[in-house]
Order: sequence, then C-alpha cells, then structure tokens
Amino acid sequence: MKIALYIPTLDGGGAQRVVINLAQGLSDLNCEVTIFLNKSVGNLITSVPDSVNLKVLDTHRTLYAIPKLRKIIKSEGYDVFISFMNYVNIATLIATLFLKRNTAVIITEHINVSKTLNNLDWLKRAIKKYQMKLLYPRADMVIAVSKGVAQDLQCLLDNKIEPQVIYNPIVNHQIKLIQKYGVNSPHQWFQSSNKVIVSVGRLTTQKNFSLLINSFKKVKDDYKYCKLIILGEGPDRNLLESEIKQLNLVNDILLPGFVHNVYDYLYHSDLFVLSSEWEGFGNVIVEAMAFNKPIVSTNCPDGPSEILENGKWGILTENEDEDGLSFAMLKVLNNKLDIDTIDRSYDFDYLNISSKYLKQIDSII
Repeated sequence: MKIALYIPTLDGGGAQRVVINLAQGLSDLNCEVTIFLNKSVGNLITSVPDSVNLKVLDTHRTLYAIPKLRKIIKSEGYDVFISFMNYVNIATLIATLFLKRNTAVIITEHINVSKTLNNLDWLKRAIKKYQMKLLYPRADMVIAVSKGVAQDLQCLLDNKIEPQVIYNPIVNHQIKLIQKYGVNSPHQWFQSSNKVIVSVGRLTTQKNFSLLINSFKKVKDDYKYCKLIILGEGPDRNLLESEIKQLNLVNDILLPGFVHNVYDYLYHSDLFVLSSEWEGFGNVIVEAMAFNKPIVSTNCPDGPSEILENGKWGILTENEDEDGLSFAMLKVLNNKLDIDTIDRSYDFDYLNISSKYLKQIDSII
C-alpha cells in the first residue's frame, strides 16, 4: 500500500512525533510511506526512518501548498493521503474540491477544537467553524486521537461527521531500547538526593505551567528536597520565569527549553506531572508510563482520563486546583503511589496503533 502523510514541518511537538512513529509503523507493516513537508526544517528531521521517503513542497505557508497538494492527491498514485493538525486538514480538503480522485483522504484531529477556538476572536472562530462544517464531511474518514476529541468534533459540527477513534502511536524503538539498556543522567539534579519532578510541553496558556509552578511552591513548603524541571519552549517563558523569581524558586525550578532527549529526563524522573487546561491526547503521559513513572495529571479535556482509565494508572486532579495538584504530588513524593504502568503503555505501541490505521484504511479503499 502506498501512503502519504502530510504535516508542514517536523519541529518538535506531539503531532510531529506521532507522524514519525506512524510512518515507522506503517513502513514496518510493508507499506510504502512518504512524509510530505512544506519546508525541510524541524528538530525531528533526523528522526525520520530510513525506510520512509521524505518530500518537501518548498512553500512557506500551508495555504500556498494547496495547488501542490491537489496534484499529489490527483495524480501521484497514493492509495491514501493522511493530514495532521486542524489548519492542515482544512488546506488538504480545499485541495480536493471539484477533484476526481482515486486517492482516499483521511484527516486526523489531535486537539480539543472547541477549547482551541475559544482562544480566537469571534470572527476567526466563526470562520474556522464554518470551514470545518463545510469541509470535514468531504474527508473519506476523520480520525480523532481520543474519544473526547471525537465527541467534541461531533458536537461542534452538528453530527455531520462520525470520527473514528485511534489513539496515538507512542511506544517506539527508542523507548524500548531505553527500557532495556537505560540511559545516562541528563542533569546533575538526578544525581543528588533530591526527588525530581518533570513536566513537558510548549510554554503556552494551554499547558498551564503557572498552575504547576504555584502548586510546586506548596509542595516545597512540606517537602524540602525536591526539584522541578519543565521541558519545552514557547511564548510564556518570560511570564513563567517572572513567577519563578517572585516565588523564590530560581534554584528549584529549571526551564531548559526544547531538548532532544526528553526520554532521558523522563527515565530518571521521580514523578511526571501534566498540568494542562486542555489536550487532545497527552502523548507524554504514555511516554512517562513506558518508563514506569508515577503520573499526576489534571483531568482536562481530552485524553488524560482515557489514558489513565479514570485514575487506574495515575492520579487525576481537577483543573486549576492548586491544592489538589500539590496534594497529589506530595502523595507520590511520600511514596504512597505504587502502580506498574509499563503494561498499559504498550496499548499505545507504534505497531499496534499502525495496524489499527491500516484496518481503517482497508475499510475505505
């Protein structure tokens, strides 16, 4: 089977890692896989498997890529074309308008769209919603990365579509190698007597690291020997650094920015915390589970409660609840949570998930 995957760049991020893991899985299942990019940039370019083709559309904006997408879908002989991320889905479906094609088109939604739209002004929100209502039903299939995302899409689009739910492929070759052989410590804090809490994500409002920082302050008041590392980069860096300084936590919280070796930090951590206001899935929860780390997460829409099966595999706290989040972190630091999460993480193995994609592809070709 000949499969095309489209995402604008391979800058480090959840959707980008999903594309690479899915490409590897489909390739391992004997598919001919090509990843299309707008530009040959991104921290994850070097992670593309040798068995996967990489083609660059050489355009600075996804909007300008539409004519090239149209040509690919029409005449390049792919059995299926799969796009990733909301605005990319819209561009892909515009490219299919009035087009006779033999290529099936699948779009994937990776975020709670309603929550994301709420951060736009009313005009942009109305335009985006209109575009989705008009275009999403044109896809041969819509795949949502969690049940919550699927339900949100159905409600938002007045039941004009019926998304299929396939969780993200997370547990890959690299994770399995680290599970087997371990990895060196990436920071001196892991070699001290302190317990180290790790969180990962773009420094944005969505990830709500302000909640985590203020909750950590309360933890620090009761549990002196702990540190917090937040991996990621984004527009809220100055705000977060200011909060850290105001709380006198400069020596206790580290913001190293984007790092290539996220797995190394998770492997050596004592606790992983997700503090988001909303998600689509929560890839890094599974990554931490794969290294058998205790998990504390806000019960945000959507994904964490599905991954953790409503608290079976970790602790869920209410959104914006500093006391609840700090209490849960203290519970783990005081060794009152002992759950083996590795088996659950294998439900999100890259080959397992890629097989589910192939099954859905078969159903529409």
